[in-house]
Amino acid sequence: MKKYFYLFLLAVLPMCFIACSSDDDNPTNAVASAKVGDIYYSDGTFSSNLASGKKPIGIIVYIGTDAVSENMHGLVMALNDAGKEKWYYNNEWIPDSEMPIVDTMEGLIADMDGLKKTSILKVHKFAAATCIDNYAATAPSETSGWFLPSAGQWIAVLNGFGAGITKDTPFKVFTGGSQVLEKINLALSKVGEEGTDYTEIGHRYGTGQDNYYWTSSKSRRTGNPSGYNPVDIVFSTQNGVYVGNSGSYMSSLFIRPFLAF
Repeated sequence: MKKYFYLFLLAVLPMCFIACSSDDDNPTNAVASAKVGDIYYSDGTFSSNLASGKKPIGIIVYIGTDAVSENMHGLVMALNDAGKEKWYYNNEWIPDSEMPIVDTMEGLIADMDGLKKTSILKVHKFAAATCIDNYAATAPSETSGWFLPSAGQWIAVLNGFGAGITKDTPFKVFTGGSQVLEKINLALSKVGEEGTDYTEIGHRYGTGQDNYYWTSSKSRRTGNPSGYNPVDIVFSTQNGVYVGNSGSYMSSLFIRPFLAF
């Protein structure tokens, strides 16, 4: 009898191991199990590690139902930049009544309306938003689609990777140290080879404005209460990241698309 019992265990245990093993490598679309750092695929599924036969299009970088102004569950950062563009088109200004100016860091942290702001920028043909329409990877139909993240969405992501930006953080002051870039790029690196399968955020081997990214938010222009400047995010391999608001809207900065799922 014992012999048959042991034979039974030998037959059943492998099936139990498979059924009870971790789902970290098995793609799912169950949003309750989504984690920052998961690889996001073209079919709307995600997994902790790269799955064979799936096409990765991004990395989950934020979990929260405030991901956009709609009821979404989190944010995905695209694997590559959509381009390097000026913020404006034809020197046109967007009225404050259409897109309000945000004056404080506290206000920018609360600004999670990147999807809506991207739509406004596209209406005015602003290059920082229209270039996203040509981004190569197609977003799943059940998502928000790719958009230019707002300052608050960028900040929420950066804080999840250790930036430590608060309402009392001044503009143009680096926070978080080297770990911010390291952690983001480590998450991106799970999809394959840098420069082929993904582009490092922050362009750590570049110089000057190679470290600057546009947001879809605008803030009060320094020294000019009647004007505004678009808000940018600036990376440093040594010092971390800062939120800026004094750059020219005519500057060509990088665009990293996000989507909400």
